[in-house]
Amino acid sequence: MSLVNQTVQIVQAFLSRNEIEQQGVSGLIQDVHRTLVALSSGSELPAGAAKPANSEEREANQETVPPVEEKLQPAVPISQAVTNDDVVCLICGQRVKTLRGHLTRSHSMEANDYRNKFGLDKNFPLVAPSYSDRRRKLAQDSGLSEKLRAGRRKKLEAAKNAEAAVATEAVGAAEAPVVAEPATKPAKAAKAAKAAVAAE
Repeated sequence: MSLVNQTVQIVQAFLSRNEIEQQGVSGLIQDVHRTLVALSSGSELPAGAAKPANSEEREANQETVPPVEEKLQPAVPISQAVTNDDVVCLICGQRVKTLRGHLTRSHSMEANDYRNKFGLDKNFPLVAPSYSDRRRKLAQDSGLSEKLRAGRRKKLEAAKNAEAAVATEAVGAAEAPVVAEPATKPAKAAKAAKAAVAAE
């Protein structure tokens, strides 16, 4: 790779993270190019250029400088990060249907860390709305919603039966001095209630 290409890459990377005035860009390009020429020829670095630190200097610098939480700049405006068909990664700008897997695979980041880095609300969507709707419809078409409703209905009925059993036991306890142990699970309470009804 030529020194010109290296200069272009370094300046692009610097400008993508930092804002400088337009007049300062040409000076930055010249400084970077001069530094690369000096490094490649083995001569002394130009005045004002940062010298590469040896390992001892790097360790000393790491000990004295506390780690700083990096505030990331979003790749796209946050208001444009969620469209009906895609969710745009604020780190790299990639459009995906579900962001959670992309964050784990590409950025080794959890959803909560991602939200914290950009100051997003905990309810910020990580799934494209159309994809979420399509998955919801598939679940409904396969009968999953009915199975969930039936399970919830059974739990509710069991809880009601348990209350009725406790009430029946309380009335029976007032008439007879027999002490019954309270049922610990709604299903046991329902069986106990059925047995009490059958005994009458």
